[in-house]
Amino acid sequence: MRFATALAASLIMSIAVSAQEKKPENPPPRYNIKADIETYPQGSAKQTLSSIAEALRRTRVDYILAHLTDPIYVDGTVKKFNGDFEALVRQVDEHLSDPKGRREFERFLKDGKVEESGTTAKVTLADVPKRQMTLRKSGERWFLDNENEAPPKSDVAPPK
Repeated sequence: MRFATALAASLIMSIAVSAQEKKPENPPPRYNIKADIETYPQGSAKQTLSSIAEALRRTRVDYILAHLTDPIYVDGTVKKFNGDFEALVRQVDEHLSDPKGRREFERFLKDGKVEESGTTAKVTLADVPKRQMTLRKSGERWFLDNENEAPPKSDVAPPK
């Protein structure tokens, strides 16, 4: 009887373990920076914004650029820096050292209204109508895109 009970318990436990969701694997390192999707999830645009805010709070601009920002944009910009990723990190750090710009960036991350549409998302603030943040989905992950200016109303062509 004990053997049957132990066998049944073992069977139930193995079924429960196999039924659990498998953790997604971390993507490969970029610029010698390991990905950590458990700490910085990117399953939705909102999660990615929260991850950027957390990385910023931890002063991980390198992580934001390596794993949370559009890789095509980052790779192209690093090429302009002759392959020096650290130079890009320093430039972004400098940009974020401006208190006014940093506060606005943090407000987008914390208070921005997120509108997802397929593989893109737009983040806006009601009191800053000419600026927006955009995110783009690639595979199962969302990334900060480099488009941050909303087009002026006069530049938008009317539909035909």
